[in-house]
Amino acid sequence: MTQSTGKEAALDANALAERLTAVTTAIGDAITALERGEDIDLSGIDSEVETLCLAAAKAPPAARNNIADMLDLMTERLEILALKLRDNLGGGDEAVQEEAARVRAHDAYRTKP
Repeated sequence: MTQSTGKEAALDANALAERLTAVTTAIGDAITALERGEDIDLSGIDSEVETLCLAAAKAPPAARNNIADMLDLMTERLEILALKLRDNLGGGDEAVQEEAARVRAHDAYRTKP
């Protein structure tokens, strides 16, 4: 996946659509990999999503409906991915979830040096 530098020129509508499609496909591939029990690499996806969202806000009026639909699909896939990651990390095991909650509570009340 292409990592953004934050210094990119504005994307034209076609380039934006191509990159949104590529990111959405990569997210879908990650979901499929998780379902198969495979490891995934999401490095760079956060900055790419941020870049695309910023570029979408500057999209030409004629392309906004199409871009909005593509953003909706990307967001839907991200939500599915987040659920799959939670399921995998939590494992559905109550003991694991209780331990994770205990650690979070401990960390929340820990005094900072």
